[in-house]
Amino acid sequence: MPFVFIGLCILVLLLIIIDIIFIIIRADSVAFIAQTATPWPSPTLVPSAMPTSEYASIDITLGSEGITPGKFKKANSIAVDQDGFFYVGYYEVNRIQLFDPAGKFITQWNLNPEVHIRHLAVDYSGGIYVNQSGRIYRYDRKTGEQIGQVQYRDEEGDKDDFDTLVVTPDGGLVAAWINHTLEIDNILIIDRSRKVVNIIEKAVSGQMGSVET
Repeated sequence: MPFVFIGLCILVLLLIIIDIIFIIIRADSVAFIAQTATPWPSPTLVPSAMPTSEYASIDITLGSEGITPGKFKKANSIAVDQDGFFYVGYYEVNRIQLFDPAGKFITQWNLNPEVHIRHLAVDYSGGIYVNQSGRIYRYDRKTGEQIGQVQYRDEEGDKDDFDTLVVTPDGGLVAAWINHTLEIDNILIIDRSRKVVNIIEKAVSGQMGSVET
């Protein structure tokens, strides 16, 4: 019996020693893997935008709400000439109001009440182009007198259905044109003599939402 007890004790001791050896080997393996593995990159912190007084600050305010000269209820277009004067189109009553570079009201011109003002564009030779219900007229910026008109008829017979327009540095125009027959939008390149010299067809492939937004 004493020999059996001693044998059991030796067996238990061997098992304990073997467990300790396995624990040591496993710990060394984990440490080796941790040393050789590619470290996980730490996330880069992106600083949040902080608003400052320089962002989207109001520099000049033109007019106020109302219907008398120098005021608006539905101003939908604006243009600025090379001297810093502001021209504001008033959609409902079809008039253009002029403000100096400091925002002070100077004068106004009343246009044809039957056609609404869509867009304005100032040229560099004393004129201002006005899109009125799809027709483009040119007015003298000093007197408000009409001094020209841009006319165009496409192959389908659609006539005078312009939309947005801009003045080019050489005094010409780039204007969007709506062809209602084919339901496409073209871009017209117009020279300073108000003749169409090039057409970019199907310039708008699709539209999302209202054209007013």
